[in-house]
Amino acid sequence: MSVLGSETLSLYIHIPFCKRKCYYCDFLSFPVGVSKKNQENNQIEEYVDFLIKELSFYKKKKFKTIYIGGGTPSILNESLLIKLLSNLREYARGLKEYTMEINPESFTRDKFDIISSFGVNRISIGVQSFSDMVLKSVNRSTRVKDIFNSIGILKEKKFENFNIDLIMGIQGRNQYLDDLNMAVKLMPSHLSIYLLHLSEQTVYYKMYRNGKIRLLDDDTMAELYAISCDYLAKSGYKHYEISNFAKSGYESIHNLNYWLYGDYVGIGLGAVSKIDNRRITNEKILKKYYEKLSNGELPVGNIEYLNRDKQMRERLMLMLRTSRGFEIKEIEDTLKMKNNGRLKNFKKMLEIIMKNGYAKVRNGRILFTEKGFLSSNYIISEFFDLLN
Repeated sequence: MSVLGSETLSLYIHIPFCKRKCYYCDFLSFPVGVSKKNQENNQIEEYVDFLIKELSFYKKKKFKTIYIGGGTPSILNESLLIKLLSNLREYARGLKEYTMEINPESFTRDKFDIISSFGVNRISIGVQSFSDMVLKSVNRSTRVKDIFNSIGILKEKKFENFNIDLIMGIQGRNQYLDDLNMAVKLMPSHLSIYLLHLSEQTVYYKMYRNGKIRLLDDDTMAELYAISCDYLAKSGYKHYEISNFAKSGYESIHNLNYWLYGDYVGIGLGAVSKIDNRRITNEKILKKYYEKLSNGELPVGNIEYLNRDKQMRERLMLMLRTSRGFEIKEIEDTLKMKNNGRLKNFKKMLEIIMKNGYAKVRNGRILFTEKGFLSSNYIISEFFDLLN
């Protein structure tokens, strides 16, 4: 079975292992057997071997970006990093961007030397907070000394293209402002600030339901978001996506491809590909993932075919997350084709959200303001109702 289209842009590689599972995390990841080091390495090595099997289905295919994410890719030891990256070498020629996620506690000078020697030119660091108390409260393995050590390695090596992840909402108001200030002081080329999302599948959600933790209220989150946007703009960061800020020329090319609805291939457990009008999801259970690859098959768990309306809604949702916005004429043309009388409703809605400061129009495109970004889920759902 072939999943490749002619214009595939990006390759994502999923490493699902972590030292611990963070209480807020709802990604497909799980802790490895940390009590027995050899067992841990054997488990990860087996997975890497199967990743390489899956990768072989894409021989001679060229990609513009590669992103190794997780989980915790830096949990791979030196020999496994070399094994994985050497098998990626033929896909890494001429890349515009080659990113690897790291967690500070599992990042070393030796690992930096390995990944940079294979062409990785962007690193994304899972910081989340600069408070040991906060990090412990969400079950992260990282400590503040690890964060400074890992960023110190990058500074020592004069490696400028790195991102810092922060999560707003796992700490109090003042601690978040301290976290933001410290992140800017470290001068990353890129900052991602994610608003805490409570998934029912997480330990954090259960803690909240049981009254064990208190969360910031919506007004405080909105205030902190507005402060963040203003402070980062004054610090030289362009706000180019709801949660992402970059110095000039350092926007994430790989992630922009997702937000602009480009095609991509995902390999690894539960990884997702979008090729033309298909969304292909890999098996999410290790045993099934291994079985299919052992039988010489791609480890596909599900294929969803995206009709024109579905693609339109998804593009609208993703592109409105960005500073590029969405072309108004395309929405109007779609509503005219449906001939259901909703074009007037759309124009009225657009007028209302502009009047109330949620959006603006530039060069025929609707763009959310920072106020609009915070209400984007609601506004986009209203657009969807019009398009149905």
